[in-house]
Amino acid sequence: MAGMWTIPLFIIVFLGRRVAAQGARNVALMAVAVASVLLFVGSEATLWIILIWRARDVTMAAHVAVYLIVPEIILGLSAFLAFESSLHRSIWHKLSGAFAVMLIYLEGLSLIYLVVEQLLLG
Repeated sequence: MAGMWTIPLFIIVFLGRRVAAQGARNVALMAVAVASVLLFVGSEATLWIILIWRARDVTMAAHVAVYLIVPEIILGLSAFLAFESSLHRSIWHKLSGAFAVMLIYLEGLSLIYLVVEQLLLG
């Protein structure tokens, strides 16, 4: 999974940095959230064709697992914020940021899956 999300996360962070350089941080965060939706949902909607990823036994909307949408927005935002906060810091800060992003994503997936799939739609 880490290799599969490298390119979208690079694009999201790059876009966020470009927008942040132009002005307001809130606009950059909104751009990152929108880019996360477009890139990750677009990827989810197409990756099943080439058999990289295919969700099974969950609620789907056009080949996209519904429970993945919110955690993937959070993934884009947390990657952008971790990159910005560790940009001019030591490798240990960068590794800590990467580890935090991983934990945030996994916890988001677990929580949303539990709430959406098991409690609401179960």
